[in-house]
Amino acid sequence: MDTSMINETREIKNNALKAGSGCVPQVPILMFISNGKGTGYDKATWKSFQKKYLKSFTSASSFEYDYPHYIHNFVYRDISTKMQMFIDNLR
Repeated sequence: MDTSMINETREIKNNALKAGSGCVPQVPILMFISNGKGTGYDKATWKSFQKKYLKSFTSASSFEYDYPHYIHNFVYRDISTKMQMFIDNLR
């Protein structure tokens, strides 16, 4: 982990509170949900935050992974494929 990743991990709870206090833009959203490891939350709590946030969108899709918070380090090909499909469906 580099310094910026360590700092993000330290601030994740504060950042989540900030994000939750703003208005939710009504745009299509694609979310990749980790198992919460590295966030300071247990798996169930972390996933519940993500799913609650997704409910505030009129158009939302998500995928769950049993990998730590930086899931892009583990399943980048799968994420890339799913992102491309998501973007193609927006057109």
